[in-house]
Amino acid sequence: MVELRKTIEVVGPPKALKGRMRPWALEVIKSDRLDDGEYYVQLVRLDPELGFVTDEILENEVIFWFYGQEYVPAAVSGSAASSALV
Repeated sequence: MVELRKTIEVVGPPKALKGRMRPWALEVIKSDRLDDGEYYVQLVRLDPELGFVTDEILENEVIFWFYGQEYVPAAVSGSAASSALV
């Protein structure tokens, strides 16, 4: 089940905003002490009349959060996959 946790309105050209979502999302997860899980972060356009235009995703991030830190899958080697916490 997907649950909306937080939205913020940011102002600026999409090119300037891209790449800033992951650090912001990690800070929200840490400061709000969110549970372990898979978090989706999306940058979408805001239309003054329609609100958030979610079918027009400008940037998308997926964060796996476990035991108080980000879980990052390591490169897959052969048929065996491993993972690491960073």
